[in-house]
Amino acid sequence: MRSKVVLRPDLEDGGYNVSCPALAGRHSQGETVAEALSNIQEAILGCLEVLNERARPCRQDEQVLEVAVGRRVWVPTRESKWSRPSSVLGGKWRGERVAM
Repeated sequence: MRSKVVLRPDLEDGGYNVSCPALAGRHSQGETVAEALSNIQEAILGCLEVLNERARPCRQDEQVLEVAVGRRVWVPTRESKWSRPSSVLGGKWRGERVAM
């Protein structure tokens, strides 16, 4: 799974600030770009772990299940078009599913 982050130089204290707009309140920092990115990765993973732990069924007929999130790529065959990424004839979904 990939997440977009916003990296900006910290003009007051030096180093870098980084945030993940998709997850409210997810911010971090580091002295270098590499350190800031490593820190935000930890913050994102920690946030997702907490959110997953909070999952509870609301009704008796509901279940809490886990799914693997991965990346799949549409690979067209000669007769297919890029505009039809579905299970319709003319291409295949390929890619690894990454367990979290």
